[in-house]
Amino acid sequence: MDWPVAFVNYQSNGGRWSKPNAFTDGALISGYNNIAEVKVANVYFSVMIGLGIVPDQVVLASMIDGHWKEGNSNEALATLMKCFSTQ
Repeated sequence: MDWPVAFVNYQSNGGRWSKPNAFTDGALISGYNNIAEVKVANVYFSVMIGLGIVPDQVVLASMIDGHWKEGNSNEALATLMKCFSTQ
């Protein structure tokens, strides 16, 4: 299965069982961060935000951790600031 294509299809039509939400998007974002694919995770994170889905604490922590481990403290800080803007 081509996961990026499947994700785009899921985001565009909600699949058969659920609409996009922070939990399902977060699982994919966390997975990409766990395998050091932070740039891919960041694309999905941006799509999530663009669709108006408010990231939960797990998603935000995953993004901060991914950026930090990548050595990109500026992006980690910017994501942390998003935590405060979504509350």
